[in-house]
Amino acid sequence: MRSLRFVSGLVVAVLLYARLATTWASEDEPIIAADINGNLIINSSSVTSATRLLFNGVDVLNALTELREICSGCSPQTPPSPTPAPSTTAPTVSPEAVVYSSNVGCSPSGVPPNATHILGHLDLYYCTNLTAQDLQALQNIVHVSGHVHIYYNGLLAHLNGLGNLTSIGTYVLVSDNNALSNLDGLSRLTAINGHFQVANNVALATLNGLSNLISVGDFLQINVNANLESVHGLANLATVGGDFLVISNGALQNVNGLDKLTFVGGSLLISGNVGLKNVDGLGSLSSIGGYLRVQSNVGLTNVDGLSQLTIVGPYIRVQENSHLTSLEGLYGITSVGTYVQICSNSLLNISAVQRELGDLGVPGHTCQTFTTGFFCPC
Repeated sequence: MRSLRFVSGLVVAVLLYARLATTWASEDEPIIAADINGNLIINSSSVTSATRLLFNGVDVLNALTELREICSGCSPQTPPSPTPAPSTTAPTVSPEAVVYSSNVGCSPSGVPPNATHILGHLDLYYCTNLTAQDLQALQNIVHVSGHVHIYYNGLLAHLNGLGNLTSIGTYVLVSDNNALSNLDGLSRLTAINGHFQVANNVALATLNGLSNLISVGDFLQINVNANLESVHGLANLATVGGDFLVISNGALQNVNGLDKLTFVGGSLLISGNVGLKNVDGLGSLSSIGGYLRVQSNVGLTNVDGLSQLTIVGPYIRVQENSHLTSLEGLYGITSVGTYVQICSNSLLNISAVQRELGDLGVPGHTCQTFTTGFFCPC
């Protein structure tokens, strides 16, 4: 509305000066001049009735006419209704967040007992005397805006003090906690915006405490947990935004419990899990944005659990799985970015595999390989 008033005022002023200009020039003589006061004087010729006034290429007379037509039907703006008086009935008030604006370290007792949000990081690392009891000071925390580090805490047996934590702003690392036997204290955690790594926790047998986790924004890495037997705790995980890495978990026999996982935005790497027999738990996975690598799982006999997979990013590599007898679970794949490399899987019928997968990727790519031998060119 301000711009409309400005343009209208400018045009009115210009027209007024144009009328006054008749005192300086004849009616038929167009002029542009300025008087001693600095006023702009415009006089248009009367030779034609189709007079136009162009300002930076804009026909301002025509624009003004159009604006008048538009505004002719405008009604005055109705003033806003007065704000009603507040009700005398007391409303139901939810408990407000109590924010602790600082990082939390090895002495969580410094956090106020009524705090619900940590505006900072939770850094529990190299806390030689930290026990599960100490985490009770954090029992009301529902959100950590930064990262959560829980590693190298030799006496920490469980995380039950974090039982109300539902979301984490960046990433989570749970690593090298020799006494940690479960993750039950993370049972209300639903989303991690960054990555999530569970690594080298020798007493950890299951991931059951992660049963409400739905999404991981970046990579998910489960590696070198020597006694981890099951990933059933990830039963509600639907998406992993980055890579999904399952590496060197010696006691892991299957990946059952990942039935809801449909999408991995990065790569899928299953490597060095010597007890792994199958990947049936990945039966809902349909798309991998990065590469697919199944490598050095000496007990793996088939990949039938990947039968719903249709799209793989840059490449597929299946290598050094000495008991692998079938790749039929990959025969539904229709798109691979560059190449397929199958090598050093001594029990595979390599001719059958090449017949099914040989047309995927870029024809003639130097890394395209189908052999039971040890030679893998890329």
